[in-house]
Amino acid sequence: MSAAQAGPDPPADDPVITLHRPACLQRRAPRRIFVSVGAGQCPRVTGRGVRLTAGQTVRITVFPPAGEPGRGPAAVEVTPDSALQPVIGLTRVGEGEVRYHAEFRAQLHSTIPEFIRNKVPLPCRGELVVAIKDERFDPLKVTLPFVIWPSLRTLLVSGLLTVTLAFVVPQLMNRVGSDRDLGAAAWGLATDSQFWFRTAALTVAATFALHLLGSLLVFTGLVGEDG
Repeated sequence: MSAAQAGPDPPADDPVITLHRPACLQRRAPRRIFVSVGAGQCPRVTGRGVRLTAGQTVRITVFPPAGEPGRGPAAVEVTPDSALQPVIGLTRVGEGEVRYHAEFRAQLHSTIPEFIRNKVPLPCRGELVVAIKDERFDPLKVTLPFVIWPSLRTLLVSGLLTVTLAFVVPQLMNRVGSDRDLGAAAWGLATDSQFWFRTAALTVAATFALHLLGSLLVFTGLVGEDG
C-alpha cells in the first residue's frame, strides 16, 4: 500500500502501551559463578558434573546480574542438597562489584549413620541450585551438578576389608583346622611372606575393582543421588 493510501496517523495524545516483559535470560542470569577447592584451584569438571572427594570443601562465588538504574543488584540464594553440607553460609561481599560467597563440604550418602557416612566406597551425585531473585519476576535458577567420590583411603580400607573377609579369614580357619591351635595358626600366617604378598596383591586388585565399579556407575548414569 502506498503512502498516499495509508490510514491517518493516530492522535499524538494516544497513550503509549508498554509491555512489561521480563529481561532476557542473559541479563537476569548470574554474570559469573566461580567454583574452587583447596587454595583456589579449579576442580575437575566432567560431563557428569564437578568432581569432588568426600570431605573436601568447595567454595562458591556468585556475581549477580547488574542492577537496573535506580535498583540494587538482585538477591542471590544458594540451596544445596544433602550431599553438600554448609560450612559457611551465603554472605554478601564487596561494595562496588557485589558478590556472594558460600562454602560447602562434600559428603557421601547422608542417609546412613554418620560414623560410616564417608566410608562407603561408591560415589553419589549432588546438586547446588543458584537462584537469582527479582521481585518483579519468578526466580531464575541455575543448577550445578556434582559427583562425590570416596577418598583413596576409603577405597584401600574397603579393599583390605574385602580381602580380609574373603581370603585372610578362610586361610586362618584352614590352618586352625590342621594345627588345632589359633595362636600357632596366626603366627604361621604372620611369618608367611607368600601370604602377605598375595594379601597385598589382592588388596590392590580389590581397590582397583571398587574404583572401576564407581567409574562404571558414573559413566552409565546409574550413580544414585544422595539422600
